[in-house]
Amino acid sequence: MMNETESKWKRAIAGVACVGILAASLAITGCGGHGAGGKLGKPGSGVPGASMPERPSTPVDTIDAKVKQVTDYRDFTGRTAPAHSVEVRPRVSGYLNQTPNRFPSSPRPTSLAPSAQSIATDRFTRAVSYTQPFIVQAKEGEKIEAGTPLFEIDPRPYQFALEQARGNRIALEAQLERLRSELNRLEKLKPSNAISDTDLELAKANLHESEGQYQTLLAAEKRAELDLEFTQIKAPIAGILGRSLINPENVVTADTTLLTTIVSVAPIHVYFDIDEASFLEYRDLVRAGKLPAASEGSIPVSLALTNDATFPYHGRIDFQNNTTDPGTGNTLIRAEFANEQGLLTPGLYGKVRVPFSAPYEAVLVPTKCLAMDQQGKYLMVVDQDNIVHRRTVEVGTTHGSYSVIREGLMVGEQVVYEGLQKIRPKDRVQPSPSKEVPPLNTERIGQ
Repeated sequence: MMNETESKWKRAIAGVACVGILAASLAITGCGGHGAGGKLGKPGSGVPGASMPERPSTPVDTIDAKVKQVTDYRDFTGRTAPAHSVEVRPRVSGYLNQTPNRFPSSPRPTSLAPSAQSIATDRFTRAVSYTQPFIVQAKEGEKIEAGTPLFEIDPRPYQFALEQARGNRIALEAQLERLRSELNRLEKLKPSNAISDTDLELAKANLHESEGQYQTLLAAEKRAELDLEFTQIKAPIAGILGRSLINPENVVTADTTLLTTIVSVAPIHVYFDIDEASFLEYRDLVRAGKLPAASEGSIPVSLALTNDATFPYHGRIDFQNNTTDPGTGNTLIRAEFANEQGLLTPGLYGKVRVPFSAPYEAVLVPTKCLAMDQQGKYLMVVDQDNIVHRRTVEVGTTHGSYSVIREGLMVGEQVVYEGLQKIRPKDRVQPSPSKEVPPLNTERIGQ
């Protein structure tokens, strides 16, 4: 039993000795490779002491940093509104004869035949006149001009009222002629004391009283003429006609019943709110003389509707509200657009682009080239030896698919556009100009 145990210990000690001898020989071989004239193994040969293999060059797409004159903008949400809008209401009461797109089933006569007595009164200061034929041809939703016939109220009651007023005026004119003749006769008899002073004064008083009554009747006649004229309702402004809210044969009330609406479209206004921070920043730029004030009416702005890819409409700011809303901190701004083609209509949403700087030369690269880590935004720049370097940059505003680089990049330097995920700083690359660079368009939406 004792001999068997000793034999196991001897075999274990022999194994440890062999391992030690092998390790020592390997150490001597390694030292000889460097200090005893030994040779290094070739890379990849598996020989101890061989150096690590060199990383192959990585192909990347690059783009040269460009310089272009740009202007910093900010976009705000706005809504179009008419420069002028009118609620069309009747000036007199009555039954409707005609409305846009609707005509009476049985047309009524719109004028009265003059009588023989009326014709005989033409020798006085005012002759009898009648309304001309009034035909409504406007259509709802169409563009109309000022003065276009829109509605007709039955004019017959007002024609009778005008005839009555004129009759009263004509009768009083005849009385005035008689009183003037009477006064002239009495004045001729006065030098001969054929009449008393009382009779002469009474004649003068009667004449003055009748002259006052004549002015009253003349005003009543003019008012009757206006009422008759108001039975023909015409468009007060040019614009787009709304729908008719009242059908023919219905009664309308003066100054109360809403008949339709008209909104102008050329020019058209766009209202938008500007936040407090932007408002104060712009005010500082105005004070520094870098930008014009809103009161000058020379701030150019652009507008894009919800389906526009660019800003095709151009106008100018013409109004700034005199207060800032304390609840929201916003200030109301209004811009005016010529809208000569009538493409803008009231009530549309859109983006209003306002310049926040004067034009300046800026270095631009596609926004896609930018990367970000804990140290901030950076670019991967390729030097003349095709080595990549991490470059921390200060980024300014964006213009379409491009970003302004304020600091950290020079014009003409190569920036990696495709392949950022495959490279690290100090790597060697195989740069090639990118063929899919986006166009440099500063009017694109989405900044």
